[in-house]
Amino acid sequence: MVNSIFVENRGMRMCGSGDKEDNLVRYETDDLIYNRFDLIYTDNVERYFCELENKKYFIDVHYENYKAVLNVWGKEFPQDFFDNTIEEIFRRHFNLCYIEIKRAGNNYKNLLDRCNDIHVSIPVSKEELLQRLKKKHRYTLKRIKRLFEEEYGKLETVIYKECIPDEMVNQYFTWKQLTHGTDYHMSPKEYLIKYHVTDGMLLKAGDNNIAILFFCQVNNTVYLENFSYNVHMEKNSPGFLIYEMFLEELICRKCTNLYVGGGEYEYKKRFGAEENIAYSGIIYRKEVFEVLNEYFERQSIKKIAIYGLGTMGHIFLRIVNFLNVDLEYGIDKKEKQIENLQVYFPWDNLKEVDAVIITLKFHNKEVEEVLKQKFKKIYYWSDIVEEYLRTV
Repeated sequence: MVNSIFVENRGMRMCGSGDKEDNLVRYETDDLIYNRFDLIYTDNVERYFCELENKKYFIDVHYENYKAVLNVWGKEFPQDFFDNTIEEIFRRHFNLCYIEIKRAGNNYKNLLDRCNDIHVSIPVSKEELLQRLKKKHRYTLKRIKRLFEEEYGKLETVIYKECIPDEMVNQYFTWKQLTHGTDYHMSPKEYLIKYHVTDGMLLKAGDNNIAILFFCQVNNTVYLENFSYNVHMEKNSPGFLIYEMFLEELICRKCTNLYVGGGEYEYKKRFGAEENIAYSGIIYRKEVFEVLNEYFERQSIKKIAIYGLGTMGHIFLRIVNFLNVDLEYGIDKKEKQIENLQVYFPWDNLKEVDAVIITLKFHNKEVEEVLKQKFKKIYYWSDIVEEYLRTV
């Protein structure tokens, strides 16, 4: 049982993985970039800590406008400490609207969405890496490399550290738009800063660009930010190819752990990947819902549907009971099974509702156009919350 939580403001160069206290509890993810607040934030950080059975647990909290972010990715704390920290954060900061949690080992009052956290322990040799693949996948990889070189020329990777060219990021944007409909709404520089990219990998065959991958390395720990590929070469699995060559690069660098986030993509679960249960989501201050409900009332919105049952969609499902609206059904391009919610495809015959709430992380023009053909009102959940933040 945690009796007391202590709080101190942190000088940013003092709260990294290099803290020297002997009884400080350490985690494998301490050097994961999203836990290294000393590297990604310059101010507005507090440390919440407690001592339990001669061990010191701590959570660093960064405040940005009306939200707080915690360095809890891949870390499981004593539950009392985690719960009390959340409550103490809201108590100390009256203007705070919500707390964002990414892949923590703890849930909070069942408000966070259960997800997965995948990481790969990097082997010491390429031979060991390939032995982690099934025989048919090793054959497929070898075949892919042969086909690319026969059709386009010799395969090579080009690594950019820090000075990543704008044209490389713009090419990534273009490919991501074609393959996933993603519109980042930011410049190359903004993207690299926002997602803490330290390195970019360009995969080429002859004079042809095949795929682009961005990652962040801190000491021996690496986070895979994202990758994209030339859609015209999709039949030859360029994504699988650049991922394997990326792992070879990490072996050369003597890295120990790669974190790839969560999800169900097949490539993430290869090469001996380990999968753990995690919890992600947003914990809102209760007063936020009062204002949002006033917004829905002004807009005459009572019956809604949501588009998107991915990570953001599941976060919305966790808080919809706090809103004075009736969620009639969900819409998603992929077949989804959600308990107590009927989910349809966008092209189905959809029942009329007052509005559709889009729960995608980024704006998607293709989705907007499809929904505008069937519904009078569509909103992005992120825009609704953002509008609320501008009023407080």
